[in-house]
Amino acid sequence: MKLFELDPQQRHVQYQLNEVADFNALWPIFQQKAAARELARNAPPVFPLAGSIREQSESLEKLPQDMRAQMQRYIDLQMITQVQSSSATDTMAKHKLIISVLNLMGDRTPSDMSD
Repeated sequence: MKLFELDPQQRHVQYQLNEVADFNALWPIFQQKAAARELARNAPPVFPLAGSIREQSESLEKLPQDMRAQMQRYIDLQMITQVQSSSATDTMAKHKLIISVLNLMGDRTPSDMSD
């Protein structure tokens, strides 16, 4: 859980918290993750490197049209998934233990939690 606190956007490490059962400890971490994603969505790039951007654009332009379009879709998708926001509630609702309990309660989905 310390790794999650240090790197909430999982830029350096990919990890799963589905095995953690201490929800009191998880909740603030999920809130931190949601807040960090919101900040990242609204923040401009820290250091836009003009030379690197130019080199990437030139390499992209050299590709055949089909491949260029596919690469552009891939780049766009990466940008979207990096800043996609999900609240702490949404993240907690995806936890394996929560899903199992809801299934035991009669095949309910996490969206039914607000009922």
